[in-house]
Amino acid sequence: METIDYKTEVRRVERNEFYQKFCDSVVNRLKEDGYEVSGEVKEVTKNNGVVYNGIQFQGEGNVQPVIYMDNYYDAVEHGAMTFDQAVERAATTYQEGQIDAGFSMDDILNYEKVKDRLLVCVRNAEKNTEMLKDIPHEQHEDLVEMYRIQVDTNDGSVGTVLINNQILAQLGVDQATLKEDAWACMKENDPGRLQTMHDVLFELTTGKFGEEEGTAMMEEMGAEVCPMYVYSNQSKVNGAVYMLDKESMSAVADKIGESFAILPSSIHECIIMPESAVHSYGELKTMVEEVNATQVAPDEVLSDSVYRFDKDTQELSMVETGPIQGQGITM
Repeated sequence: METIDYKTEVRRVERNEFYQKFCDSVVNRLKEDGYEVSGEVKEVTKNNGVVYNGIQFQGEGNVQPVIYMDNYYDAVEHGAMTFDQAVERAATTYQEGQIDAGFSMDDILNYEKVKDRLLVCVRNAEKNTEMLKDIPHEQHEDLVEMYRIQVDTNDGSVGTVLINNQILAQLGVDQATLKEDAWACMKENDPGRLQTMHDVLFELTTGKFGEEEGTAMMEEMGAEVCPMYVYSNQSKVNGAVYMLDKESMSAVADKIGESFAILPSSIHECIIMPESAVHSYGELKTMVEEVNATQVAPDEVLSDSVYRFDKDTQELSMVETGPIQGQGITM
């Protein structure tokens, strides 16, 4: 006989009731401001198979934002905001997040209009198996590169549309052309950036605590002797994809003068360590696994693997079990 966890079931029902009431309330609030929209509660599968509960809107405009409700539920449940405050915040988010009226779905399907809006991102292959069935992609070890279209929103922020097979067919180009143009656009609009770990930590600490206190903290941590680098893009969004670009990684190898290990800290950035500073790739892998499990949002985890870029062959590879010949480095 199947055992039912009644507490879990009650919470599930309560959540579902909240989502439906919240959806209806947000739609009604938008109608008060003159928006002719409707909405329905829908589970949305994001990166790594992470499922969010969202409001899928229909109505004005042919590209509608999705409002995710999970954080609103948690905020209301824990008293961080009232239900009415959450509805107001969500309605404002909808209005600000609408695609700029000057850019429509017809524009998204016009290659000449999106050619300068393309970007590349990297995701985990195994954790996105189902999604990849409908997505043009290229696999590198356990990673895949995919392609998106950047769109502007009413509040001046940036959204993206993932290119699936249907969109690619309507754009009228093949995947090779899409890849070439997307990388060219990415490097032009959001180029890669290599920073020392010291510089990254300095930016974080001084930005949060002020220059004097931040500098003191850096000295206390001894960060100036850290042999690590951080590689991302200028926006620090989806910047880890540059680890797949041979030109960018070759430039890093030339700068540091040797082959190096790559630790994928998230989909947004990766950590680079000169191989001469690596004692054990096994220890690095354990560190990546622990950080992913405790510090990185589930939908931003890239991989538990560690990679190596060879300065001489200019090739990226996932590190396998066993020593690297001539380096004195073990798993």
